[in-house]
Amino acid sequence: MGLKNIGRVEACLFMEFIAMTVHARVERELRHAMEREGITKLYLYPQERERKTPTAVRVFDVLGNLQRHILRGEDGEVCRRTDTGYR
Repeated sequence: MGLKNIGRVEACLFMEFIAMTVHARVERELRHAMEREGITKLYLYPQERERKTPTAVRVFDVLGNLQRHILRGEDGEVCRRTDTGYR
C-alpha cells in the first residue's frame, strides 16, 4: 500500500481505530446481552466447547456465512423465504 503522504497515513490509522472500536463494541454488547438474558456460556468453538467471554472474531466467523433471502410478490406478500448457513 502506498502511504506516500500524511493524509493517507492518517486515513489508514483512522480506519484501524474504527475497526478496533467496532470490534470492542461488538464484544461488549454481546457480553451485556448474555448477562441480560442470563446466558453464562456460548458454544461457538469446535466440539461445542463453551466460552464465557466469546470474542468478536469468533462471532464473526460463526455468523459470517448466514444469509436470508426473501422473495416477495407484486403485492408485497412473502412468496418464499430461505435461510442458509445455519449449523
